[in-house]
Formats: sequence, structure tokens, C-alpha cells
Amino acid sequence: MLNKIMRKKTILGIIAGLILFEILFTIYLLSVSRDDSFLCDFKSSCSVVQNSVYGEIFGFKVSWLGLMGFVALLYFYFLALTEKRARVFYFLLSFIGAIFAFYFIYLQFFVLKTICKICLIIDVTMIIIFVFSYFWFKKFKTANFFW
Repeated sequence: MLNKIMRKKTILGIIAGLILFEILFTIYLLSVSRDDSFLCDFKSSCSVVQNSVYGEIFGFKVSWLGLMGFVALLYFYFLALTEKRARVFYFLLSFIGAIFAFYFIYLQFFVLKTICKICLIIDVTMIIIFVFSYFWFKKFKTANFFW
């Protein structure tokens, strides 16, 4: 029983840490000059990806939308720890985030044919957050998050 509680706390700590990482890394992405970042070298082109037609949704930069989404995800994560009804919103946000992450990875590799390393790190981390969230709900019998 104690082992199960420790594993749950470990997973919850990892999820919180990854969401905070997403927020901090997105702030970093917004604050640096795209091609002056130590992560964007001659083999990747952050400015090409971020300034492409896919860099905006409804006139908003994807980076800003991502930051708002990660902050909302963190809010609902902490709310979901105590409120069962908030779990559905948290899980939906993590699922939608993972869908967008797969979509943006697809765009970089197959449509734009250029990679933004910072974007790729953020997208892969979002997918990892969703996987951990899925196991949080599934493994620890909290999948019934509607009531």
C-alpha cells in the first residue's frame, strides 16, 4: 500500500515538474531571438517554423497560446488533486495538448521540413505529460473522474 502511494506521489511530482518545465521553456522561447538561441543552430531553424503560416492560430502566436494552455493545465492539475470534477478538465487539456503536439511535430517534419528544437522539446514534453496523466487516472483508479 505504501509503495502504491509513493508511486502515485512520484507520478504526480513528475507531472507537476513537467508542466512547470513547459511554462518556463515557453517563456524562454518567447524571450529569445529565434536564431540566437543556443538550441537553434545551423541544422534547425526556429524562426522558419515560428514565422510560418502555422506559427499563428486565429491571429495569435502559437507560443502565446501554448503558454496560456500550459498555465491552464497547471491550474487544473492542482485543482484536480482535490476536486474530482476538475479532473475531466485537466485530462481533456492534457489530451488536447498532446493532439496539438503531435500535429506540430508532423508539421515540422513533413510539411515545413525544418525543425525548431525548442518547439520539439516542448511538444515531446507535452506528449509525456499526457502519458503520465493517463497512467495517473488509469493505474490509480481515478479514471472515473466525472463523479
